[in-house]
This record gives sequence, structure tokens and C-alpha cells, in this order.
Amino acid sequence: QQQQQQQQNQQVVVVPPEEKGRIFKEATKRCSLVRELYSIIAVGDSFEQLAQEVLISTSRNKKSNNSTIIERLMNESLSWCVRFREYNNEESKRFGVSKRSSMKKERQVIDGLKLLLQEFRGPVRLKDPDCTLYVFQGLNGAKLMLVEKIASGASTQTIAPNTRQCVTNTPLCPLSSFIMCNVGRIREGDRILDPYSGSCSTLLACAKIASSAQTVGIELADDEVIDRGAIIADFNTRGLAPPVALIRGDCTDCSVRAQAQNAIGGGAFDVILTDPPYGRREKLSKTDSKTPLQQLIECIKKDAQAKRPLLRRGGRLVVFVPTNIGENLIDNLPSKSELDSAGLKMISQTEQPLSLTLSRWLVVFEQG
Repeated sequence: QQQQQQQQNQQVVVVPPEEKGRIFKEATKRCSLVRELYSIIAVGDSFEQLAQEVLISTSRNKKSNNSTIIERLMNESLSWCVRFREYNNEESKRFGVSKRSSMKKERQVIDGLKLLLQEFRGPVRLKDPDCTLYVFQGLNGAKLMLVEKIASGASTQTIAPNTRQCVTNTPLCPLSSFIMCNVGRIREGDRILDPYSGSCSTLLACAKIASSAQTVGIELADDEVIDRGAIIADFNTRGLAPPVALIRGDCTDCSVRAQAQNAIGGGAFDVILTDPPYGRREKLSKTDSKTPLQQLIECIKKDAQAKRPLLRRGGRLVVFVPTNIGENLIDNLPSKSELDSAGLKMISQTEQPLSLTLSRWLVVFEQG
């Protein structure tokens, strides 16, 4: 029923053709699950046929004034290179950072594309060229495919825990951090809060995706456990904008939340991203029966009632919720009445199995 409701709520957005390239490119740059984006130029059975297909297409497009790869590479200042990737060779299943195709094969490719490549006027540059062309062999049933690299996906390795100065015992992996940011729909200039920030894995991903975002982290642990100076260094050494505030305190304390809002000039946050503590830390006190997520939603309700909303209307709350084997997600979520009282609506939930006995769910709420 939830899936049917979600399908009914889906909207079809018609994108103008001239905008598609830009949108795909920008989406790829912030997506940690996409390695690279390519534009298909030609498909054929031989390298020579690929070259002929492009030359014929260029001749047709000149009559219709459409820009082509050749016309762009006629620019003498535009650098380029050609690479080869083989996908149907069982002995060499993957080429990329750790393994390259043979120079002999790449010379065969260049020789086969000679009629096309001799039209290019710009310099060859093997590292970071303006235009990177690839020939794929055996991909999606096509014998040969000539493509242009349009964009690369987000590099999560640059904020991996083993590269940072401040790391907690259970840091959130960069892949998950990027996914949280994207389902939270963060944008440039957004105000973002992590009320259980730890070593700020989520906020590092935010800074990579939206450089002008204002981020705030709240963490109960003191500086002996969480080195806030090292966290700032982790941002600065990567050329990323550091959080506008790293607050030591309990996010369930209204004065701490007020301090977080004051750090962004007052007003509500656009997005709240957090990976609440699990296990022994799941409850903040022995006498408290509510989970961190339930407490956070209670805080959102109280702040709205006090006319100082923590999350703006239409803003998103993105959290991870753990479940053990035999448990239902719904039993670990706030009740409908709790969500209604806070003005929140659950948008989606996605499971990530962690082991045979433990899963966590990425749950998204939206402020009504």
C-alpha cells in the first residue's frame, strides 16, 4: 500500500533537451554510487566503422548547425585523449585506477580511429584533458562503442575514516554519508544540522556536495572523546568549508538547539541529517525509555509549539534506524501520533543489511 501511495504521489518532470546534459552532469558529480557518466557517440563492429559513423554524423549535423565532437575538438586550445576498456575478456574483467588496458591494444584503437583523430586540432594530454574519449568493447551487447566522458561521480575516498584526523569508534562510512545528503536533497546555501554529529562524517559529505552550505554539529561527548580541533582540520586540509559551529551539548536541551540556530543567524534548518547512537548509547539515560530519534522528534514538536521551528516547512529529516533480527522497522520508529504532533510525514525507508542479525534503515521524513 505504501508503494502504491508513493507511485501515486510521483510527478513526471519534463526536462528540456538542452538542460538534460547539465542536469545529468551535476547529478553525477554528487552521486557516490555512480563512477562515471558517458555520452555515446557511435556504435560499430570495428574501430574504422566508429570513425566513419562520427564523420558521417558530422557531415549531417553541419547542415543542421548542430555541434559535434569534431567541431568542438577543432578548437586548437581543447586538449584530448583516447582510452580503451574491454568488458568481455574474462581474464581482464576490470580496467581503471588499479589496472590499465595494454598499450598494444590502445595503439590498435588509435590506428583504427586515424581518420577521425586526424581531424582534431587540439593537443593530446593524457592527464586531465578537456575531452576524454573511450572505446568500450563488449559492453551491453555492443561490439564496440565510442563514448565521451562527461563527469565523474563523487570521490568518497577523500573523506574515508583512515584519511581523517578525528575518527570515532564507529564512524559512518563516506558512501552512506553521501547517500544521506542526496536523499536529504541538500543544495548550495542550505542550513544543515547533525544533532549527533560525532566526527562529522555527514557534514564532510555536505561540504563536498554543497560548498556554500552552512553546517552545524551537536555532540554530547567532550573533547577527550571527540577532538573538535581535529575535525576542523579535517575540513581545512581538504579545502572544505568547516562547520559554522561544533557545539558540545545535548541536542535535547532547548538552549543547545537555540545555540545551533543562532550559529546560522536564527531561523530553521533546511535539512537535519543524523546517524543516532546505537547499542549501549541508544538511550541517553538509564531512566529514559525513548530512543534518540523519538527524543529528536519530540524536540522538533516542542520547538514548533514555541514558534521557533527547528526544521523549515518542506525540510527533510534523514536518519538511520537499526533493527535486529526478528524486529520490525515500524516498532523502532516513532508512532504516527508522535509524527503528526511534530508535523512530520514519513517519505521513504530503505534497508541496508549489516550482518546476519543486524540491519539499519535509512528513513526520510518531511516537515509539513
